Amino acid sequence: MKLFFHEQFDYWRQLRHASLKSHPELTYIVQFLAVGFLGFCLNMLVLTFALMFGAGVRAALISGIAASTLFNFSLDRHVVFYHARHQTFAWQFLGFILTCLAGAWLNYKCAMAILVVFPKLIPHIAELAGIIVGTAFNYLLLRFIIFRK
Repeated sequence: MKLFFHEQFDYWRQLRHASLKSHPELTYIVQFLAVGFLGFCLNMLVLTFALMFGAGVRAALISGIAASTLFNFSLDRHVVFYHARHQTFAWQFLGFILTCLAGAWLNYKCAMAILVVFPKLIPHIAELAGIIVGTAFNYLLLRFIIFRK
C-alpha cells in the first residue's frame, strides 16, 4: 500500500520525535549534516555556474557560500532546531548570519590557503575542505548558543 505524502511526512515526524527522545544530540547532528549536505549541493552548483559564467574564483566561492547560508538558515530553523522557534526571528537570523559569517570566513580562508599551497587544485576540492571546517564551527555555535533550548 502506498502512503500519501502527508502520511509519509507524519511518519517522518514520529520517527524524528522518537530519535530525539532516545539520542537527541546524534539526531541534531544527523539532521544538521543532512541540511548541510543540501546546502553543500547548492554551494557547489552556484560555484560551478559562477565559474562557467566567468566569475573569478574568489567571487564564485563567496557566491556559493552566500547561497548555501541563506538556504541553510531556513531549513535549520524549521527542521533541525525547531525547538527554538519561540525566539524571535530577527534574533535568530542575526545570530545565524553572524555565526555563519565567522564560519564562512573560516571556510573561505581554508579554501584559499589550500589553493595557495596547491595552485593547480580545482577550487571544488579546496571548497570542500573549507566547508568541513565551517560546518563544525557553525554546528557548535548554532546548537549551543543561537538555537539553544
